[in-house]
Amino acid sequence: MRVSIVQLNSHDDVERNLCEANRLIREAHSANPAQLYILPEYTPFAGGSVEQKRAFAETIPEGPVSRFFSNLASELSAGIYCGSLNETQGGQLFNTSVIFDRSGELLATYRKLYLMDATLPGGRQILESSVYSSGSKIVTFELGGVRFACSICYDLRFPELFRAFRRRDVDAIIFAAAMPKEHAAAHLEVLLRARAIETQSFVLASHQCGKRANNTRESSGHSMIIDPWGAIEARLYDEVGYLTYDLDLDRVKEVRARIPVIAAADGVISSGVSFADSGNW
Repeated sequence: MRVSIVQLNSHDDVERNLCEANRLIREAHSANPAQLYILPEYTPFAGGSVEQKRAFAETIPEGPVSRFFSNLASELSAGIYCGSLNETQGGQLFNTSVIFDRSGELLATYRKLYLMDATLPGGRQILESSVYSSGSKIVTFELGGVRFACSICYDLRFPELFRAFRRRDVDAIIFAAAMPKEHAAAHLEVLLRARAIETQSFVLASHQCGKRANNTRESSGHSMIIDPWGAIEARLYDEVGYLTYDLDLDRVKEVRARIPVIAAADGVISSGVSFADSGNW
């Protein structure tokens, strides 16, 4: 399967952001048509106040951003993975990935599980739980014979989620992010490669880059494609653009046959070891 990863510098201007996403997807499609286009976290709206986040939130798939990408997917006859948008339901706000198939039909949605409550170097705090509600489901989907898993930004720090993906036999894990530059500089590549290695899956990382319009937050860029052995196959740096890559599923099978970690893990568990009991260690 051919995939294209789009890297954006989204602001608090929905029309501008959608125009830029549309431009890059069409540019990639004209150059080398893909079966799936992958966008970063906060594609339609990045930054802004809590009030603005709620004002631009929508129901899925009826909302205007959802309809925009549904129509684009149908026009291009390609899947589109909308990295994330603000979803409203029952008075709650969710950070939600939305996936459309090549006919523009809703294929899957994923609400971010792990919300980032952390202090950046320098003391600035990010408290996502004060704005968003957490999702409650692990989400995978199939497109063109490839099984994908969904993750958003802070999810990357929780290996138990990625081990669950591996047990669902996914071929590729999609990671949509707007990680603060301070964290990404130290941890992004290390964690992405670790997740690829431990799950023996492709990792497809689409990231925001550059500063927001108000200059209060900056994302690092470095969208990348990592193979199941942990090798970086393609990478963008701190520029708006896209990557196109052909996923080779035989590579997944080869690596898993070479190092059968799931079989080893099952053997340890069946022997009676309990990881919940610290007394075993």
